[in-house]
Amino acid sequence: MKKRILFVLLFALTAGLIFAAGGTEKEAVAAAEGPTYGGRLTILNHVYNAEPTSPDLADGMYDHLYWLTPILEAPVVGDLEKYGPRGNGEYKFQSRGYIPWKYLKGHLVESWEVTEKKITWNVRPGVYWAGRGIMPDREMTADDVAKDLIYFWKAVGATRWRDMISNIYTTDKYTVVMDFAMFSPFIMYYVGYEDRALVSPPETEGVKTYEGQVGTGPFMFKEYAPGSYLSFERNPNYWKTTMIDGKEYKLPFADELRSMIIPDQATATAALRTAKVDFFQLTPYDQMESLRKTNPELLSAEYTFGGPVASMNCSEPPFDDLDVRRAMFVGTDFRAFHDLVGLPKDSKLHWYPYYILNPESYVPLEKLPAEDQLLYKYDPALAKKMLADAGYPNGFDTNFVAPAGKEDIADLLKFQWEKIGVDVKIDMVDNATHVNAIRSKTYKGTAYSSLDVVSPSNTIIDYGMKDKLNNYSVWWDPKFEGLATQVMSVASEDVRNGLMKEALFMLFEAATCIPLYPEPLGHFWWPWMQNYYGELTITDGAVEPVMAYVWIDQALKKKLGY
Repeated sequence: MKKRILFVLLFALTAGLIFAAGGTEKEAVAAAEGPTYGGRLTILNHVYNAEPTSPDLADGMYDHLYWLTPILEAPVVGDLEKYGPRGNGEYKFQSRGYIPWKYLKGHLVESWEVTEKKITWNVRPGVYWAGRGIMPDREMTADDVAKDLIYFWKAVGATRWRDMISNIYTTDKYTVVMDFAMFSPFIMYYVGYEDRALVSPPETEGVKTYEGQVGTGPFMFKEYAPGSYLSFERNPNYWKTTMIDGKEYKLPFADELRSMIIPDQATATAALRTAKVDFFQLTPYDQMESLRKTNPELLSAEYTFGGPVASMNCSEPPFDDLDVRRAMFVGTDFRAFHDLVGLPKDSKLHWYPYYILNPESYVPLEKLPAEDQLLYKYDPALAKKMLADAGYPNGFDTNFVAPAGKEDIADLLKFQWEKIGVDVKIDMVDNATHVNAIRSKTYKGTAYSSLDVVSPSNTIIDYGMKDKLNNYSVWWDPKFEGLATQVMSVASEDVRNGLMKEALFMLFEAATCIPLYPEPLGHFWWPWMQNYYGELTITDGAVEPVMAYVWIDQALKKKLGY
């Protein structure tokens, strides 16, 4: 228990390393001694603002599969016990859509092997379906997993990986094999822990009701109250345990997990503020500071998945010249953009193309070569000289295409770039026109875009490879193309990591876009959620698998007045 209280203090002091400090020392009041079972845990999850639709994978309502995550489980998950804050603290599990292979562990799949030819999954023995009268409470087998994969394979959402697999079959009771038609580094994400990679038994294929769902998860369906909540009760025969202070405990701790449905954002925030919910996964960033003032007992975590950039069309002058692009970096006051959205004075300027929270790939600014560190030191006089040296002594005219609602960013860019002799014509357009301009690469000069950098392989391929839809900067380099092609074809994670680091550095040095600021995201929770350390997800955005580890400190809740 001492470990938990110490963490709360440390978290309050360190959560602001990316953006602003989150939490407060006030939550370190006396807590109950040791984990306890029982009570209801109430959350606002990733899709809290929309009514659940069909849970059938074949219907293509993929966002709504998050409602199933208390019941159904993924083949692999992030290893929060070894690498998360409760372990060695190496990875915070505050990303969505990608977890480095190093930080994954087997879940329904006990272990796996990936080669350039196939994936072999060793299904975990002794895991049982909670049949609930719909089907027998029988053991999950490789045949179940294979049939689920095949159902997934044929579903609408498998279009991204259907052509990667040529065959799915079992070799014995606990072994599933997927033969590759073509290898992809994304395949373990698609079939292993993506939002759609939830394993259900063949008996429930095509079932379109939540009460008809059967899984292996920590909870079972309890009740669906349209317009109000979806609730789940504790699975008494759940297979997973956890160690706390050297003692083993069965999961989950809560008797009930209730996921609220609240379409109105203000109402959702009020529910957190008044402790009607214990956890809010997508707390609006513009309300986070207010919450800290009105409810200083709340704990919070802040992070980013990426953010807005000013893409430069590298296929045409003047931005086909690297020296010009570097000058634009030096002539951009990044700190002013961070101030524009309320980021703290010590927020990280260097976040593209690296994901800040991935120690496997992130290179801190201070470890970059001196000439690259220079890019973030705002110096209009130097930028003007760099433009003159590149052949533009009088600067030049350019455009900035942006969607309506981004006027403040456009105005600030115009103000800054005028100081270095670059006259900007702002072209504010509707969202559809803007998307068409950046995806068709028909814009002139520069354009607003927003980039997700969580997955290094996605970043390399989408933002650097020739003719890719999201290569908004229209940049191409044959050496980079060769590296990116290798990243897509190598099964060895160690080899691929080395290639990715080299490719990311090349993409950074190409200076194809101006990374204006990392978009701030975060979530809040009440301190009576014990054994919770700020993790966002151990799958693809779903927080529910983490909630199985949480126990409710009723005494602390009462002491805080709730």
